[in-house]
Amino acid sequence: MKKTLPLLLASALMSACQDVPGSHTWEPTLGVDYSLIGDYDLELAALGYSLETDVDYRVIQFEAGATKVDYSGGASVKKEFAGIRFGVGEVEDDDIDASVDIWELSGGGRWYFDSGDALIPYLSLWSVISGFEDVDSPQLGLRVGGGVEYPLHEVFFLRAELDYLFPLLEGEDDFGIDVEGDGIALRVGFSAFVP
Repeated sequence: MKKTLPLLLASALMSACQDVPGSHTWEPTLGVDYSLIGDYDLELAALGYSLETDVDYRVIQFEAGATKVDYSGGASVKKEFAGIRFGVGEVEDDDIDASVDIWELSGGGRWYFDSGDALIPYLSLWSVISGFEDVDSPQLGLRVGGGVEYPLHEVFFLRAELDYLFPLLEGEDDFGIDVEGDGIALRVGFSAFVP
């Protein structure tokens, strides 16, 4: 199952990005964002006991994909984005002054409500595989969010997003300790169409 999940995600993204006849095109898109504020609950559980702690979540994410743009009305209107993200960072517990490195691999996208205004609102949905330092099997989760994009140029956009990670399958280490993280994050970043 671990090896087939990335293949299923890639297949779904490729299917979503297939061009169909009409007045739109898929623009190759690259982006990056950083979690300015991240408040996550990290739970460790084993042998019927559990410990839950609040941690600061700090991750930088790099994304690649394609944005569906409609050019029919003379101006470009963003419709949707499908892609993958890779993130690295840490979760930190200020109470005990400890941090754990984290990596994330996501597949999903954003759905825009572009009506020609300066701010373009959107909703986002990502399946997320999160790996924690010294934890052998990663956690699988679903990240749901929303935000706005502001075009600085016809191909360059600033973005702010608020999202929540829902854990679906917890991670586990060699000693049978289950690791599960969930929480909210405020991210800022940018994306650009690439030629």
